[in-house]
Amino acid sequence: MLASLPRSLPALLRAFSMQARVARVGFDWKDPCDVEKKVEEEWQEFKEAWKNADQKRMEEELG
Repeated sequence: MLASLPRSLPALLRAFSMQARVARVGFDWKDPCDVEKKVEEEWQEFKEAWKNADQKRMEEELG
């Protein structure tokens, strides 16, 4: 989804385009507390994969 964004775009335009794309799939929050909850959720998922030595899932969780 983000790989098709041209690296040649100016940084601000690239960031705006990136945000618009991820917002379409649910990665957009109005309240900063919701962001913190999502980061914590992802961290817990990573730790679970780490405990199970699941390298593929660890890579997926860290993106």
